[in-house]
Amino acid sequence: MLEDKIESLWKTGKISQTIYENLKTWLSLGRDRKEIEYLLEHDLEELKDSFSQVIPFGTGGRRGKMGIGPNRINIYTMMESAQGVADYAHSLGIANFSVVIAYDTRNGSESFAEKVASVFLGNGAKVYLFSSFRSTPELSFAVRYLKATVGIMISASHNPPADNGIKVYWSDGAQVVSPHDVGIIEKVKEHNPIREMDLKEGLEKGLLEYVGFEVDSKYLELLQSISIYPQREFPIVFSPLHGVGNTNGFEGLSRKGFSPLYRVEKQCLPRGDFPYVKQNSPNPENPSAMEEALQLGSLKKAKLALVTDPDADRLGVGVFHQGEWRLLTGNQIGIIILYHLIQSMKAKNSLPKNGVVMKTLPTSSLISKIAKKAGLHVVDNLLVGFKYIGYFIENLPPSQTFLFGTEESHGYLLSPEVRDKDGAMAALAMAEIGAYLDRQGKTILDSLEEIYQTFGYHYNEVRSITMPGLAGRERIQEIMSYLREKRPSRIGNMQVKRILDYQEGKEFLEGIEKEFSHPFQGNLLYFELLFPQKPWEGFFVLRPSGTEPKIKLYLEISSPPQKRPIKEQEEEAKQLASQEMSQILKDIGLEKE
Repeated sequence: MLEDKIESLWKTGKISQTIYENLKTWLSLGRDRKEIEYLLEHDLEELKDSFSQVIPFGTGGRRGKMGIGPNRINIYTMMESAQGVADYAHSLGIANFSVVIAYDTRNGSESFAEKVASVFLGNGAKVYLFSSFRSTPELSFAVRYLKATVGIMISASHNPPADNGIKVYWSDGAQVVSPHDVGIIEKVKEHNPIREMDLKEGLEKGLLEYVGFEVDSKYLELLQSISIYPQREFPIVFSPLHGVGNTNGFEGLSRKGFSPLYRVEKQCLPRGDFPYVKQNSPNPENPSAMEEALQLGSLKKAKLALVTDPDADRLGVGVFHQGEWRLLTGNQIGIIILYHLIQSMKAKNSLPKNGVVMKTLPTSSLISKIAKKAGLHVVDNLLVGFKYIGYFIENLPPSQTFLFGTEESHGYLLSPEVRDKDGAMAALAMAEIGAYLDRQGKTILDSLEEIYQTFGYHYNEVRSITMPGLAGRERIQEIMSYLREKRPSRIGNMQVKRILDYQEGKEFLEGIEKEFSHPFQGNLLYFELLFPQKPWEGFFVLRPSGTEPKIKLYLEISSPPQKRPIKEQEEEAKQLASQEMSQILKDIGLEKE
């Protein structure tokens, strides 16, 4: 009997107590018996990983591979998520509970959305379900516009095709943070009975309402209202990478009147397997995802290529500069947008004295320097995840005005009416900036060099090491624990001036330990660095990814303004970063990964 085989594995130490308990619970609910039997015989490691934990809320909600078990995205974990949200809302005594649900073009997203809707209907909620795929930022906007209690986005953002996920938003339009995320997971773990109502019955009872045109119109009006420069004649190529970006990115560019405007037509097909994206990886952070857009750009003699990820909350940018295409990093895009936003508002005498700029910890410190020089307030100690920017927007004092938020992983926001990163807003901003500079005979890269000359050169390198499965998670935890306990005085060849441990809430400054307060805990270590090579300085950040089985390393090398050519500084910084990152990987045992 299957249950006996599982018990034997547990008793002989081949599976852990947690895996054993999760398997027993799953089988007791009548789920996936044949699939479990198959994995037991043919792929024990996959079975162990699938049942090793209840898939947690990370930086982007609950996200992961589709498959069986509580550590996979499937119809059960989706419905349990919805039931957990409903139970949590009921526990707070919320009256007139309502939910907005959107979904992207990934495999299974629409059917997942309908199942989630049926659960909320079964729990007596008013449900607003988008009639077809939409972007994550529009979902965030819709929560606020429709005055809903909760928002649900079915998406795995830029993850591989085998993944899907669910993002949960609260009434402020931002993704849930503590205590809501913890409260929801606790309700999920209770395995309360899942209550459902057929969508047809929900329509007949007036509990289900399909939405689209009205919300679209209001959201697109918001996009049109955000403007940095008025120039529009500028050749641009756009691609949604088989995702939803046509609904906000391309539509926004079209309505703004940018011309000529081209699309990568074969990547406009709404396909969850991303067939015309190289390596089927729809992540604008990866140069391979930009290839088709750059090829079309060369054919059409375009000067800017803009690419959004499948749920259109991130933006990749290519700039035609000195006869070739150059890709901007996520940091560089944020730097350009913020600098020109400030310059434009200064010229219009509209820069708020109480304006606030926000960034996450691994994001370039140049963001803070630009904002501070303009007299703006800066919140730059945020954990990774745009939900923290959303939280701080909601909790700004009335005397302050949100101006701009960014994270290095290609996320940007220019309006508090949306509380998540918005690829369309960023696309419109970059298009306007590119057109404005083109009128002056410059490119975005020319402008970036001028910024470096004013503020000093900043180079940021990011490494993502994939460590899949249960063994990978355990190895990542070992690395984090090792550095947390060792508290090294050097990282690579660099002296550590200060360490901030955001999980333990401890600061180590030149060997002296003290506690520091922060609204949120997170498994992140921040090292402030001093380089032996003057005038370079910087920081190093280490954290497990909250959306994929990876450990992420961030290194910044920066200097005050120098008289040397920027190209010379860039080459020196890149060489230094490469050497130091290699040494860091060796020091923590990842040089072969």
